[in-house]
Amino acid sequence: MEMTYAGLRERDEFPSTFALIEGDRGSIELGRGAELRLTTSAGTRVESARPPAYDWADPAYLLVHSSIVDCLKELRDAFEEGRPAETCGEDNLRTLGLVFACYDSAETGDAVRPRRF
Repeated sequence: MEMTYAGLRERDEFPSTFALIEGDRGSIELGRGAELRLTTSAGTRVESARPPAYDWADPAYLLVHSSIVDCLKELRDAFEEGRPAETCGEDNLRTLGLVFACYDSAETGDAVRPRRF
């Protein structure tokens, strides 16, 4: 999978989100215009993954801005239900450990075990 915001591309479409994941039974791709393509041996199914638009959201950042609504709703629901939220500080710290391990691995050329914070 490749996701980049700083890489050099033929067409710079920042802040759009593009992703391609390939597996042994097919692939799934999020492409231009929030088009989601699922390809298997049976063919390709195409769906729109365009998020809801809000008056306050910058259309260029629609994916990021609209995700805030669902994230805050989940945090509120978790708080009201007395359960851990899907997005929590512990997950963010694990992600940070992965990011630092990637930098360390790139610098040394070695496999690096992510740090725990």
